[in-house]
Amino acid sequence: MRAHRPITSRAINKIIRKVADRAKVPFTPHDLRRTAIGEWLGGVDISVAMKMAGHSIPQTTVRYD
Repeated sequence: MRAHRPITSRAINKIIRKVADRAKVPFTPHDLRRTAIGEWLGGVDISVAMKMAGHSIPQTTVRYD
């Protein structure tokens, strides 16, 4: 039996780009990030969204709203 390793961010990016290409939809991995942060801002405090996004200043997070 083969040991499983955690999936890397590079592998995730490759999968997302492959799916977007097959679907013929202009879509990038960063589009997912923008959507997620926008959703967080609609449901949690800005400090929580900042932490989840890895931002150090609120102005960066607010740009996603």
